[in-house]
Amino acid sequence: MKRYKKVILSILLLLLIFIGVLFFKSPNLDYVKKSQWRYEKGIKIGEGDFVDFESDTIFQLKNDTIFYNKKAKVIVKFTSEKFYLLVVKSIKTNEYGAYIDMNGHAEGFW
Repeated sequence: MKRYKKVILSILLLLLIFIGVLFFKSPNLDYVKKSQWRYEKGIKIGEGDFVDFESDTIFQLKNDTIFYNKKAKVIVKFTSEKFYLLVVKSIKTNEYGAYIDMNGHAEGFW
């Protein structure tokens, strides 16, 4: 019976580690920078519905912070290349926002 409990606890521990790695990994900032993002819901980063880092004049990505017109606006909290998703958190209000990668949108995922 004691061995059975150790096996169950080991399996649960491995499962928790797997879930932690899967869901709580650091956001892929290269993916954020190379994509064009369309606003979906929640907090907006800028005035319009699109975020693009190509020109680097309006939006900038430094470490995990997105700047709009040289002012820090949000922190990147989560990315998913599989679901074409970017989740950000406002620095001022702690509200969350969701953006969709336009490449994923063009492929018909959304």
